[in-house]
Amino acid sequence: MTEDAGITLDRLRDLRRVTRAVSDELDRELKGYLETLSQVVRPKRLLGDLIGGESTENYPDSEKAFNELLELYRRVSERPFRLRPVLPKPIPAIRVRLEIYPWEEIWHPPDGGRGLAVVAPFAWTLTYPGACSLRDLRRMLAGEEARDDVKIQQFVLNGCILHLLIERTPGFAAILGGLRYVVETRHAPDLGEVPIPVVRSLIGSVRPAPQVMVDAAAYAGQDQFEEVVAPNALESLVDPLRARLQKHTS
Repeated sequence: MTEDAGITLDRLRDLRRVTRAVSDELDRELKGYLETLSQVVRPKRLLGDLIGGESTENYPDSEKAFNELLELYRRVSERPFRLRPVLPKPIPAIRVRLEIYPWEEIWHPPDGGRGLAVVAPFAWTLTYPGACSLRDLRRMLAGEEARDDVKIQQFVLNGCILHLLIERTPGFAAILGGLRYVVETRHAPDLGEVPIPVVRSLIGSVRPAPQVMVDAAAYAGQDQFEEVVAPNALESLVDPLRARLQKHTS
C-alpha cells in the first residue's frame, strides 16, 4: 500500500470526509452492478447438479470442477480455520447473490506495537451469502467472539468457488474492468492460502506515516485505521477504454 508521509492528523480529518463520501458512492454503484452480474458467476455454472438448487444444469466438466474444488478446499481449510477437509456431494445450495465486505489487512507498526486492522475504502471482498466479513472471521479465529463453524466454512468455500469461477469466466472481470473496477484474488498472510476474491476501484487510497496511523486509531479509541483517498486521485482517474484506444493512436 502507498504511504504519504505528508498527511498530518489535521489533514487526515479533511481527507476522511471526502473518502467516506466517495466510498459510499462506489459501494452503492458496485452493488448495483453485482446484482446484475451475479448470474454470470452462479455456482451451478461451475458444478452443475453437484451443488444443490432448484434449477437443473448439467455441465460436462462438472465432475472435474468438483474434484478441483475439493483439492483446493482440502489445501486451504485446515490452517488457520480448523475445518474438516471434506465436502459433501452434492454441495448444499448457495444463494445466487454477490455480497461485498470491506477489504482489510492486519498491519503492525515498525516499533512492534499493537497491530491495527487497516481498511481499504475502495476495495471489497467478494462472496456469496452465508459467509462472514474478514473482520468477524478474524475475531472468531482469535477467540474474541463465539466461533461459528458454518460461517467460517462458508467463507472458505465461497472463496474457493468464486476463485475457480472467475478464472473460468474472463468476461466477468472484463465487464467490471470497463466500469473502472479491477477483479483480483488476494491472500492474507494470517489466513493461510485461502483465495479471497476482491473487487477494487481504480481510485487509489493511501495511508500516512506509521505514527500518524497509530495516533489516529488511539484518538478514535479503535483498533483499526481506514486509508484515505489519494491526493489528486479523482482528477487522475483513467478511463480504461480510452487508455486502450490511445495505444493505437500514439
